[in-house]
Amino acid sequence: LSVLKIDTRGEPLPAVAMRDSDDLDVGDIVLAIGNPFGVGQTVTMGIVSALARTNVGISDYSFFIQTDASINPGNSGGALIGMDGRLVGINTAIFSNQRGGTGGSVGIGFAIPSNMVATVLHAAKGGKIVRPWLGARTQSVTMDLAQGLGLDRPVGALIGDVYPGGPAARAGLRTGDVVLEVDEREVSDAGALRYRIGTREPGETITLQVMRNGHTFTAQMPMEAPAAMPAPNVSDLQGRNPMAGARVANLSPAFALDEGFDELARGVIVLGAARGSPAEQLGLRRGDLIVSVNDKPIDRVETLGRALTGTPGTWILSIRRDDQVLTTRVRG
Repeated sequence: LSVLKIDTRGEPLPAVAMRDSDDLDVGDIVLAIGNPFGVGQTVTMGIVSALARTNVGISDYSFFIQTDASINPGNSGGALIGMDGRLVGINTAIFSNQRGGTGGSVGIGFAIPSNMVATVLHAAKGGKIVRPWLGARTQSVTMDLAQGLGLDRPVGALIGDVYPGGPAARAGLRTGDVVLEVDEREVSDAGALRYRIGTREPGETITLQVMRNGHTFTAQMPMEAPAAMPAPNVSDLQGRNPMAGARVANLSPAFALDEGFDELARGVIVLGAARGSPAEQLGLRRGDLIVSVNDKPIDRVETLGRALTGTPGTWILSIRRDDQVLTTRVRG
């Protein structure tokens, strides 16, 4: 989504009112407005084919309205209008069976719900979109998991790792809990939970329905921006050591999300290595998490700097790459 600011010089412009996209039902008639293939403004009619599509793979906050109203190249950014004349979504993508996505409409189009649009518009007034975060790793409940958890169907988001002191932790959520509803709206899978949280604003509080060991309860969770502490302290390592030439930083949830790292990871992350440097020769890559130096645990850039001071006979370095911890010995 892009938000444009227009100086009308006092002239009033017509505007379309927004509707709560959660009020839509499958089968509702909708109109798709756009400029398909550059032929000029066009209106097509169809129905809402499905709601809460979370497996489209278009964005991190996948939660789309599916419609069979003809949407073709050129319709993206156009309005999806309900029969009451209010905006219910923004046309954004189509399913195409042609390589490269160059085909036309086959009756499967997707629109961003108006509730997400409203969130972005409101955030744009502050100059930056800051979405709340859960502070926990989640996964969708599959049929096999549902049977093991005592659910009659695969629904909900299963809580995995919980970030200490984060919103989920303060709400009392634990590993193994299943979030079934947010403010009385069903959570069909992990993507739906992410969307429900992403359309709220920091400072609000949401009510979760949670299942734990076969019993359900409600929990209040604060909506907060990702924690920005510790400060990144981006540094280029220097000196006579195997990591010289590496650029490193402290991880916080906010920094991790901005840089595309795991938001629950903690410690010191490698951002890159200068060409020809000892760090590059060591094989350090962007995304490596420095675990220890000479058996000293590394939790901050300052700790790493102290650990790299001196010239021991042998350096013992441990890094975490993906799900593996790699340890190597380098002569001093």
